[in-house]
Amino acid sequence: MATSTIAPHDKVNKDFIYAGEGALDGTAGVVVSHPFKNKVTSVTLTVAAATAPAVTTEAHMFTYSIVGLVVTVFGWTPTDTDTNVVIDPTSTDTFSFLITGY
Repeated sequence: MATSTIAPHDKVNKDFIYAGEGALDGTAGVVVSHPFKNKVTSVTLTVAAATAPAVTTEAHMFTYSIVGLVVTVFGWTPTDTDTNVVIDPTSTDTFSFLITGY
């Protein structure tokens, strides 16, 4: 059985949430600015779309990297409807983000 814990009291008091929207620009990754000066502790991404994404042009999945204080978002799309290979989309898809840190 999985167990869960609540973050220590001092950690709860120092983490803050920063939310907003960003957009891919057709390149390999987009840096998302935030106000944190010490540490980024988590990132959550959601695609902002009212319709299903198109194959090969619009992002189907978002990933991110955290290097120091730099958060970079990447979008991925299948190459076609018959394979599981993903490529960088060429679109400017919009995404919502929640970044926690301090």
